[in-house]
Amino acid sequence: MTKQADQLLLIEQIEAVLPQTQCRQCGFDGCHPYAQAIVQGETINRCTPGGTQIINRLAKLLNKPMVPLHKDHQPKAAPHTVVIREEDCIGCTKCIQACPMDAIIGSAKQMHTVIASDCTGCDLCIPPCPVNCIEINPLPTGKAEALLTSERSQQNRYLFDRRKQRLMRQKQIRSKTRQQYSEQHSHAKVQAAPAKLNRKGNTFALKALKAQKRKFERQYATESSPEKKQQCLQILARLDKQIGQAEST
Repeated sequence: MTKQADQLLLIEQIEAVLPQTQCRQCGFDGCHPYAQAIVQGETINRCTPGGTQIINRLAKLLNKPMVPLHKDHQPKAAPHTVVIREEDCIGCTKCIQACPMDAIIGSAKQMHTVIASDCTGCDLCIPPCPVNCIEINPLPTGKAEALLTSERSQQNRYLFDRRKQRLMRQKQIRSKTRQQYSEQHSHAKVQAAPAKLNRKGNTFALKALKAQKRKFERQYATESSPEKKQQCLQILARLDKQIGQAEST
């Protein structure tokens, strides 16, 4: 295996050890970036929710000496989940946007609720809340220990990956919607051009038509979709006709 392949494998192994809470208390933007940093030489004692248990697992995996949890990454509270005081919730959705596990459900201007079984106690939802209606809910010892099992880590990873996929789908939908709007707007401008030709300022309208033509010629040259290429050709044909009409008046 190459050095790069060895590093990628080691990152996967380290990430499998980490609790996958994505809490960022280690100072990195999630468990994967922290795993990458460890491979690059970062210390193994920065995982606040994992504490001594995770440090011990990392030390064994990497054949490093056991060290105490870093003084700057001591937990500020006992293991917990969070709950929302529903009577105070204003439905702003800011906590939903912050939760890396999609463990909060609710819609805009409606009451939100935490799915306790999915909550990791990362506390990322607390700072954005404008009405301070999110409270810590301490866990009994047995349930607190369950947060650090490999099964819970796998569940957290699944929830986190599912959320990333959801956000990616939403981004693709927004991008497609913007593109459709842009195309419809361009079509509308082409259809409206003849009205401009009947008014004063024919020269300006002619320049606008030619600019539109250049735009669609560039789009046709770079477009890979046969369907969209055909649409470009149809628009270019209409533009040529309109340009001809403008030049003859």
